[in-house]
Amino acid sequence: ALLGLAGLAVSSPAHADSLAHRMFLLAPLDVAEAIAELRREESTPLLPGAGASALAWVREQMSSKSSTDDGRLALLEALDLELGGRVRSDGVAVSLARARTALDVGDTQTALAHAREAVDEIAAAAEWLAEATDDEPVDRRHSMRLLRELDRELLADNALTAVLALAPDTDPARPTLASALATIESALLAQESRPEAGPVQHGGLRIARLRALVRLLDGVRKTGEGDLAPRLAAVRLLMLRAAFDHSQLRRAVWAAMTRAGDALLRDDHAEITDLLFVWTTAFPDDDFAVVCEASMIPEVVDAFAAYTNLKEAAWAAADPDDTDAVRSMVERLAELADALPPEQSPRVESVRLALARLGNRMKRVTLTPSLSSLEQGTFDMLATELAALARRSFGAHQRLGLDATDRAVELETAARAVDATLSREPAALDEALAVLIDVARAALPLALAAAVERVVLWIAHRPRTDDETNVTTPIEVMLPSWVPLSRLLGGFHVLRPIGRGAVGSVLLAVRAENKNLADRELVALKAPDYSGGAARNLSEAEFEALFREEAGALLALPHHRNLSRFITFDAAAQPKPILVMEYVRGTTLERAFELRALDTPRALTIIDDLLAGLEAMHKVRIAHLDVKPANIILREKTGEAVLVDFGLAGRTIRTGCGSVHYGANEVWAEGGAEREEPFPADVYAAACVAFEILTDTVLFRGETINELIAEHFADAPGAAVLAMLDRNRRLAPFGALLRAALTRDAKKRPTIARFRLGFSAIMPELSTLPWPIVVE
Repeated sequence: ALLGLAGLAVSSPAHADSLAHRMFLLAPLDVAEAIAELRREESTPLLPGAGASALAWVREQMSSKSSTDDGRLALLEALDLELGGRVRSDGVAVSLARARTALDVGDTQTALAHAREAVDEIAAAAEWLAEATDDEPVDRRHSMRLLRELDRELLADNALTAVLALAPDTDPARPTLASALATIESALLAQESRPEAGPVQHGGLRIARLRALVRLLDGVRKTGEGDLAPRLAAVRLLMLRAAFDHSQLRRAVWAAMTRAGDALLRDDHAEITDLLFVWTTAFPDDDFAVVCEASMIPEVVDAFAAYTNLKEAAWAAADPDDTDAVRSMVERLAELADALPPEQSPRVESVRLALARLGNRMKRVTLTPSLSSLEQGTFDMLATELAALARRSFGAHQRLGLDATDRAVELETAARAVDATLSREPAALDEALAVLIDVARAALPLALAAAVERVVLWIAHRPRTDDETNVTTPIEVMLPSWVPLSRLLGGFHVLRPIGRGAVGSVLLAVRAENKNLADRELVALKAPDYSGGAARNLSEAEFEALFREEAGALLALPHHRNLSRFITFDAAAQPKPILVMEYVRGTTLERAFELRALDTPRALTIIDDLLAGLEAMHKVRIAHLDVKPANIILREKTGEAVLVDFGLAGRTIRTGCGSVHYGANEVWAEGGAEREEPFPADVYAAACVAFEILTDTVLFRGETINELIAEHFADAPGAAVLAMLDRNRRLAPFGALLRAALTRDAKKRPTIARFRLGFSAIMPELSTLPWPIVVE
């Protein structure tokens, strides 16, 4: 707070000085440090009265010798020097100050010379810190001085990096600095590896180390593939420390662990679900408040907050007869799925979908009045999702180098065994449910296992037939927090959430005046959802303006049997603008794949429906820009394929619009994407989806989002798979058509109309092949 007084200290010096003095009386050491920092930044003796009081207090503390904390004494000595207006003649600070001065006047060579001096000073400090021990007072004091200087002059300031950026790539100062920072990081990790349970000796020095470690993990030191092993080792070491540390350093340790996890995500060495599975398993009783406070990645904050909410809801649902609490817990499970970023990578997406399906299935379970009312195969369906989560949890531990046992098969077997006991004696059902609970506890993080346990115990308390109980009332759904209590958005009444689309929340709604009518028309209402991903590139106002612009383009969307019908766009709706489309009843193509509910003639018809819908859009100069199986609904009564979710649709490409398995290279290109015609991107995505519809496999494969995107930037995207099509005489024409649509140069791709004509020509030959078509 005191650092914010700089402006006031210039405009109203006396008032600012008085406020600073009052702050000093509450926290003298912290305010003394802040005044020293403020004077360093402003280069003027601001807050003279508070500064004099702070200097007198510092000298009093030094003379009393009441503290045995050498780190604190070293800090006091440094503050005495800085608050007293004395300047050191050597050290990193001096060299960096000279480099800044030279750079400010445009003297690059002199700036580089002083920067190299600073690098040498940093390398010497790294050697000292690596050898220093906590046993000697001299070591402790000098370590504290070095850490404070490095923290202020290097880790919190990018001046050295800026100057070295002007040096040739062959300049030895660059690798010297990288090596020195790596040495400091290793030394700090080694020195702070021991958990503390009681009073901490040399607390000032210990906190300074952890603070410097957090700075280094925040990305001061550039990392590469060679840093994966030490980065993983750092996370494991800090996890061990965090598990057993119950001292005043606990929050600092957890913050360092969190930033180490952030670094893994930032460098693509791990994924958000890796941290979620591993940390929630390792720390089953923690509320992850420090993780949410310390992480610099919005998705991490959202995921751990949602997990904590699920855990609290699971504890609240301990009574199996409290149906409302059990249902509320199931809603928290759905919110955990929503908290994960959609389509960030294949692994993250598989976890998100497994959680969403598990939540949907559990919701349906908690609506059943009796055991006899449970849908046939309920536990078979639960088994599939639980096994997927257990498998991902095991994989997460492996990727972080931690021991774990793969219990996916065991959990799946235990869940499937319950179905066979539903019609047998109660003792058999109880035993099967008990086994499922035990295996879930061993295979899944605590909150997920607790959710399974609560629902299973709720089932065990249901009567065997409907005659023994009253029918249960429907579950009250949780709407997004921004939806008004009246549920009115524009002229529509919100019924329940449907899910999340490309750029917003999707809600099921009806016209407000028809909400009580039996034959009311259902609509899909979309509102912009300003998430952590969008926050990296746009302000919330810019994000909503973009939504308005693109939604407004849909006014030209034609009526077509293969397109969800546009109803209205209300830019004035409060609290958010809304896009209203026809609600298409039916099954997603993605779900049809899972149910294996296709044959080749049906698959070919779906492809033609998709291409017909896109052709109608392109005729009015609108591109969909998010073509994928999840956005294709097979209409309930007719079976027609209908393209839905127009949240990204419009007349321009925006960097990052689209989905990783289906997005052409121009979708992911940094800068300049908006100058590309958007229609070839739809052709590319449609080709990917057509391949998937016929083969039940994705065309582009990769374990991480970067691997997948790199495939789209290849000279010949999909070349390996297309070569396999070429080797089969009956599939070669299909391969040739896909190759044209997948060419890297967007201008050379066929229009959607020509692609559809080409596809129509090869349909008769393809229709005689069994589904799914095997490509090998």
